[in-house]
Parts: sequence; C-alpha cells; structure tokens
Amino acid sequence: MDEVLRTRPHINLTTVNQTTLETKMNFRSISTASLAGLCLASGLMFTAPLAKADLPDVLAAAPKNTKIFIGTTKLSEMDKQWKQLMVAIEQDAVGQFTPSSMLSQLGISASSLDLSGSLGVAMMDYDMEGDEPPMIMLLPVADYAKWVSNFGPDISADGVAEVTMAMGETAYVRSAGKYAVLSPRKELAEGYVAQDNAVGHFKDRIGEVGAGVIERSQAFAIVDFDGLAQRRQEVIEWFSEAVSQQVAQAGAMGMGMPMGEDIARMNEAFIGMMIDECSGVVAGLHYGERGFALDLAVQTREGSKMRALLPGAGESRNLLKGFEDAPFLMAMSMDYNAVKVGPLLDEIKARLGMQPAAGGAPNMMNNMELLRHTDGVGMAIYPPPGGMFAGLLSRSVTRMTGNQEQILATLRETIGGMGQTEAPGGMKITTEYQQGGKEIAGIQADTYAVKMTAPPEMMQMQQMISMLYGPGGMQGYIVPVEGGVIQTTSRNAEVIEKSIAAMKGEAPSLGDNKTLAAVDKMLPPNPSLRFYIGMGAIAKMAAPLAAGFAPGVDFQELAALPPVGMGATVKSGGFAGSFVVPAPVIKSIMSIAQQAGPMGGNGMDEEEPPLF
Repeated sequence: MDEVLRTRPHINLTTVNQTTLETKMNFRSISTASLAGLCLASGLMFTAPLAKADLPDVLAAAPKNTKIFIGTTKLSEMDKQWKQLMVAIEQDAVGQFTPSSMLSQLGISASSLDLSGSLGVAMMDYDMEGDEPPMIMLLPVADYAKWVSNFGPDISADGVAEVTMAMGETAYVRSAGKYAVLSPRKELAEGYVAQDNAVGHFKDRIGEVGAGVIERSQAFAIVDFDGLAQRRQEVIEWFSEAVSQQVAQAGAMGMGMPMGEDIARMNEAFIGMMIDECSGVVAGLHYGERGFALDLAVQTREGSKMRALLPGAGESRNLLKGFEDAPFLMAMSMDYNAVKVGPLLDEIKARLGMQPAAGGAPNMMNNMELLRHTDGVGMAIYPPPGGMFAGLLSRSVTRMTGNQEQILATLRETIGGMGQTEAPGGMKITTEYQQGGKEIAGIQADTYAVKMTAPPEMMQMQQMISMLYGPGGMQGYIVPVEGGVIQTTSRNAEVIEKSIAAMKGEAPSLGDNKTLAAVDKMLPPNPSLRFYIGMGAIAKMAAPLAAGFAPGVDFQELAALPPVGMGATVKSGGFAGSFVVPAPVIKSIMSIAQQAGPMGGNGMDEEEPPLF
C-alpha cells in the first residue's frame, strides 16, 4: 500500500454530542468560461485505453436470455480484500464477517462452497410483478452432494430438490457441473441448461469499458439494456423530469441564470442520447487496503452515432500539472481528446432544436462555441484566505487549453456582450469587460466583473453571492498562456502567477502530487477525467464553525486526510467512471459514527426534564 495513504488520523470523540452538520455548497454560475468548460462534466467521461479483460467463468454458466447478471470474483479473493480493508480502517473484528460467510444468512452453508470459484445471480426478465422473481443463483461447489445435505439429511442429490431457506422460503436446487443451481421457481431449475454463449452475448453489450470494470471488481452487475428497450423512454422521461426539477429549484433560489439552464439542457440532451443508444451498463465495487471504489460503465451500440462520437484516444493529459501544488477544496482535470467535440455539439443542438440563424439562445450558442475551440479544462479551488464566508471562490483558477485566439474571442464576446440582463426571480446581472490593462507575470491580462443584484425579497441570495465571491462580487482576470487561457473568479493575481510557475516547471504542480497519484491507482487506467474533493482542506477550513458542534474532534488530524476522487475513461463508444474513497477517510467516518451513534441512542432513551 502506498505510504501516502497509510496515515489514519485518530479522532478523540469522547466528548462529542450527537449533532448533525450539513453544509451545502452551490457553485452555480461561477462564470461563463468556467461553466462552459465544465458543462459536459456530468456527461463526457473522457479518454483512456483499457486492457482486454476476461469475463468470470460463472458468466458462461448464465442462460443466454439473462437480462441482468450479478456476479463476483473468486469468493476467496473477495474475503481476502475485505479483511485487508477492515484492517486498513481498524475494524478487524468486522473483518471476520467475510462476504462468503454472510451467505449463511440466506441459509446457504459457506463451508461446502468452493471458495476458489465465483458466485452469480441471473435475472431472465426485468418484470418483477410475479410472486417469485425469474432468477437463478449459481453457487460454486466442489461436492454437490455434501453441499445439498446442509439443507437436511433427506434431501436428494439427484435431479431437482425442494429445500427451505433461512427465512422459510421455498427454493429448488440441482447440480450443474461445478455449480449448484438455486431458484425460487421450479421450472427454471428444471429447465436450466448451461449456455456457454452467454459470455459472447454480454461482451457485445458491455464493450471493453464494461469488461474492464468487471475485471477489477470484487462484485459487479450487468444490465442488458438492449433487452430492456421498452424501458428506455421511461428512463429518459425520469431524467428529464429530474433536470427540470433542478432548474426550477435553482430558479426558486434566485440562481436561475440563463447559462445555468443552458448547461442543464445540454447535459440532458447528451445523457438522453446515451440512453437512446445504450446497449449495456455495468456497475462494479472493488475494495482493499487502499479503500473502496464504485464503478459505472455505459456502452453504446455498434454502428450508433454516439459510438462514433466517443472513439477514445491515446494517452490522456493531466491538466493539473499546470496548477500550484497546495491544499485545495476541489481540483479537476478533463481532457476532451477522446470525444469528437464539434460533431457532438451539432448533435446536441439538433436534439434541442436549436437554429443558430434564428437566434434565441445566445448564451448556449456561445458556450457551445467555447467548447468547440477547447480541448481540455482544468480547475482548482484553494481555501480562501478570509475563511469560508468571505469569498469561497476567491482563490479559484480555471485553465482552458485549445485554440487560444478563438477561446479569448469567445470569452470577450460572451462576457462583454451580456451587458445588463435580468434572470428569473428578479436578479439583475451587469457585466463589465476590459481588454488588457493589467500585467500579471509579464502578460497582459483582461479584467471582467459580473455584478449580481438581488431584490429585497432575495437577500439570502445576495448573501450567498457575497459568501462565494467576496464583497466585490464575481470579478477576475483572463490571461492568455501557452496553449490556452487562465481565468480566475476574483482579482487574485497570485493564483495565476503560481499556476504559470507550475506550468513552466518552476514550482511543484498538483499533477505530480503523490497523494493524488495514490488515489489515481483506484481510478480506471489512464483517466481523462480526474476530480478530487480535498477532504483535509475542507475539514481545516470548516474547523472554526464545526468546533462548536463537535468539540472533541481534532480538525488538525482531519486536515491530513487524502482527497476523495472521481475519474473516468472513454473507449470505443463507451465510458467508465469511478468514485473512490481512500481508507483513511472511511476510517474517520466510521470513528465518528461509532462514537456519536451510541451517545445519541442513550440521549434518546433519557426522559426530557420538565419545562417548569
């Protein structure tokens, strides 16, 4: 295990009372440039080649008409990695309850299983309205007769046998070579025949990205999305409704900026296109001494438009090599080289019914043009010097790479051309833009300001704007640098100077940070999307506020926590993303929960004193 992830802060919570501390940060409408660079972040999961992966043997035993398959790696490997995770988070006692031993809760004796094999559950249909689900469980057994005898001495090892599970349910079992077949439906157990071609069937559905997720997972689930074609429209409608609710919520809070709504619509269109042409989905879980990760892979059909627009590419760039190596609240690098950005934007416009000549959506058109000229974006938000309520984004810096001249022209037109507008809810927005006039690190920088004034009934929104950008509101610099542009959301020249020094190799960069490199080892190979949440920096910044709620927490120790990470890759029309939580973060969460839980329970049992 990497030394940088060995640190496990010990938190003394002896005096901590049960409290709930919830902080919600909404980074909506940071600036046109930042948002345009980020607007496809939730949809475009970018480039990285994946190695050829072999699917588990248990998948070959699944019937060909399987629609959903849940499987595992070798049971012994699952148990081994589970114990390593429990040791890493100092929960050794919990580690004794391994995944294979938990099968006993179903009435399945793990002692008679072949732990060198894998377990699988095959669903033959998505319709769950019947009394019993259309499923079979495939259990690896070395000696079927010995295994089935655990259900009772009179259970026959020949043919299909009826057995009673732990909770009293009836099931049917039979032998199938190195597997025992178990199903709640007798006809499925009786009619079972091993189908070797189930592997080929699923390979076509999940592609290389899906196979890569399975290869590195202890447990996984495959959904044959082509087999659920009649459900596609339901999924699209559900997603569209969710986006509409988010936009309405933002409008109610006074943050319904036109560009924010544009971004929501663009993401809705992109994900709708992915759902339309999706052939298979894979979810995976892998864990061990470094922590745990949740993976999701989506593959598009052969010959589809989306498959052609998401070809994948060679080695991805890490744009964080151009940022100061210092504690951060959030850091991100996104390489667009795996995506045919121009044609993809044209497809999105067609789906949204946008006609450039007709006008009517200038902000969205400008955002799209900015993306068309950009081949990557990086961003870092460092802790503000004045604390979390005095300009949370006062040390925020974004770097866009690509056609510098076109990026600058689009930014100048977009921000400078906004003039004065009124957003939903009565929020008035006034922009100012000046080319040149400020020298930073020997470079002439543009300056801009976006002033947002809320009506009296939206004073809370005005306070939030001040909290995000400081008393002066949103204003910053746009600086042309080698290969692109740097932008800030405050008049903070220092972050630009330090970024330029990192770009030139004159100072350490986040892209070479050893802690981030250790987190990257749990991400998909060679990720093009890298996204980190600085748990330590957030804890340190929130310490003054949180100390009153949790006086027993040592926030200096929490400041040593590694970041939570996310990453993604694209290959041959599919993308795979991962969410990573390092072991020290899990340990701290477990420690807080274990200490606060019992005390909260005791408090609930005590009678409240009388009011008088």
